[in-house]
Amino acid sequence: MNQPRTILFCTSSEDALRRLRAGAPETMTVVTALTWSEVLRLHAMHDAVALIVDITCDDVYQHIDEWFDLHPDVPLIAMGRARSDRMLFLDRFDVFAEVEPDEDYRGWQQVLRLAVRQHRLHSSAAQWKERALTPPEPAAPIPEPAPAPPTSSIIAHIAAAFRHFEHLDLMLDRAIEGLAAAVHTTRVGLFTLDETSGHYCLKAGQRTLKETADLRYRADDPLVRWFERHAHMVTRTMAGQLPDPAHRPVLVRALETCGAEIMAPLQTRGRLLGWFFIGFRSTGQPYDVRDLEDLSLAADYLSMLLENATLYREVAMQKSLAETLLHSLPTGIVAVDGGGTVRWFSTSAEKLFDRISSDVRGRPIEALGARMADAVRRALKDQPSPSVRAWEEPASRRYIQVEVRRLGGPAEQLGAVVMIQDLTSIRHLQEKQAQVERTAFWTDLAAGLSHEIRNPLVTISTFAQLLPERYQDEEFRDEFSKLVTREVGRLDGIINQINDFAHPVEPVHTRVDVRNPLQLALRKVFPETAARSIRVKTHFDGNLPLIRGDERALTDCFTHLFQNAVEALDGKPDAVVSLSATPASGPGNEPLVEVSIQDNGRGISSEVLDKVYSPFYTTKARGMGLGLPIVKRTVIDHNGRLTIDSNGQGTHVTIQLPAAESTLAGSTA
Repeated sequence: MNQPRTILFCTSSEDALRRLRAGAPETMTVVTALTWSEVLRLHAMHDAVALIVDITCDDVYQHIDEWFDLHPDVPLIAMGRARSDRMLFLDRFDVFAEVEPDEDYRGWQQVLRLAVRQHRLHSSAAQWKERALTPPEPAAPIPEPAPAPPTSSIIAHIAAAFRHFEHLDLMLDRAIEGLAAAVHTTRVGLFTLDETSGHYCLKAGQRTLKETADLRYRADDPLVRWFERHAHMVTRTMAGQLPDPAHRPVLVRALETCGAEIMAPLQTRGRLLGWFFIGFRSTGQPYDVRDLEDLSLAADYLSMLLENATLYREVAMQKSLAETLLHSLPTGIVAVDGGGTVRWFSTSAEKLFDRISSDVRGRPIEALGARMADAVRRALKDQPSPSVRAWEEPASRRYIQVEVRRLGGPAEQLGAVVMIQDLTSIRHLQEKQAQVERTAFWTDLAAGLSHEIRNPLVTISTFAQLLPERYQDEEFRDEFSKLVTREVGRLDGIINQINDFAHPVEPVHTRVDVRNPLQLALRKVFPETAARSIRVKTHFDGNLPLIRGDERALTDCFTHLFQNAVEALDGKPDAVVSLSATPASGPGNEPLVEVSIQDNGRGISSEVLDKVYSPFYTTKARGMGLGLPIVKRTVIDHNGRLTIDSNGQGTHVTIQLPAAESTLAGSTA
């Protein structure tokens, strides 16, 4: 039976690898590598008969010259486009063959057979040359070799270190003790990278030399660089026979300083984690090929052990950091799994719900109330629902805002995370602001009323003072009589208006589609807009929520604003009034309806804009200046917000009214 042979193939092309494996004979095994260190390590493990290099693999391409120095007996096959720059560069080396990336499997078969034949001939020639040059030695008794420990014994000794996985130092001590016991060595030590200093230092050891503990290897040290480039163990015999004389003293000095016979690197994914060394056997017997194979396997196992332990520490640190951050956030965090069971309940969430974490974790989300459960269950089922909700929590009496985010993709449901904001203070601040605005309104009203009444009283008082002197003047008496009648009538009108203003009809709040009072107001103002050739643009959003309000009061409010806009456009060509009603969100993401009335008229100056809400202030020839104060009072009574922006190109009035609920205008719900 033919001995299985290994072909090393360095490529990232899956298509080329598939064609190569299809063309390789059954007696050949194809192993792949992506880096130069992997090439050296795999060749040391499998004794490859040929190396195929995809010249697009930069790391391996840059070390091709070293391959001819290290392994001149192993044919090298370059895969790449003919006449390319890299392929032309390889012409200076003894490349066995050059193949195209899309070579079919028959071509690969022919190339591989010729390469194996070349390797066989080269090996045979080297053996005959060695026999011819080596003088015969006197026969010597062959010592009985000590039984080598089976591989399973080495793995069993090292595997015991996994019991201390959470304690890195203790785990490495146990791994070194196990390795020493398995191979019966007098000395063993492990060098690993210290993240703080950036040096490779002795991390664990048994019966190590005193000077070994003081060794520090930087990342650019020749020993470290050699391990990174070659990635295979080295013995004292191998160190003295290296082809490059510059590397021999580096390795020999490292072995002698540690009192070691063998050094083996620990690598994962092309990264050097460290290395271990072992001294003489306690039995005095040398290490044979079987021992080196077992130690190579032990190096791979220790590399995996060290990497997993490092990853475990990093994950544990990140978990601790995440937990600390989540517990310190003012935002409450609740996490549930795919089944709706609470798995995380932060400290802030405990305060917001007045519940402790141990009472909630491990229970269904329904433990936090029906509204919370509905929001989370909808998110888990990926059902449409408001992304943000707000309500007052009965237990803690806090007004909270809840946002639910689903975890996982369309095909994978991991769970959901809930973020809870405490809006209690914001809501109290809003209520205080509304109260302040109401107080300021009535204060301005009283001041305006005092001024408005004082004017006719001053006129009457002045004439009354002159009356005794000019009583005989019939014309003066007649004028005085008319003046008193006029001013008293004016006072009576003011009192009646104030009475109506101060004691309006009690509003009746119902669910109102804001489009209805807007359209009624437009009908009232339509004759004026038509007479003045004013264009009216309207936009009412189809997803407009309902509000709670008095439709009559809102109609009067919008009518007054329309009339102001029409009067501001008097005499202006191309006059336009734009009206819109759209959904909006408040400071706490509560749903609102925003009404916008905008004209392109003469605008309002900044001096006048500061006084438009003052009762009895007006720039019109007629009117008492109660229009905008009435509008503002109506908006305040509806818990809304009124803003007026104006410049030389028009005036923009915005009214925001809170939605009654999530029901849309025009729905039957």
